[in-house]
Amino acid sequence: MQKRFEVYLKKTVPGVNFPPSFRDDLRYVDAKGRATMAEIKPTEPSTVRFAIRAAIGQLLDYRQHQQWPERQLIVVETEVTSADDKALALENGFGLAWPSDGSGFTIVWPR
Repeated sequence: MQKRFEVYLKKTVPGVNFPPSFRDDLRYVDAKGRATMAEIKPTEPSTVRFAIRAAIGQLLDYRQHQQWPERQLIVVETEVTSADDKALALENGFGLAWPSDGSGFTIVWPR
């Protein structure tokens, strides 16, 4: 799924580049210099919430250890349909993404 997400970003994010990661699954920077750290989790409908919880823990650890000040994104393999599951990520400051439309992704950021 990581490769699929990278292909999607290359098609949709102008000037995207992928700097090296350190423990996290993926980092990308857009043409405006906005960096994102992503944690990518394989899921099924029954494991989405668990995966979001696990990714939040990992991303908080990376944020503290690496002094990461930029956006963080949780990418799951299954559409997040539960408002409660979406709120778990978004209300805690994490973006959330899942595959949609064949080769696309839905990405939701906290307000």
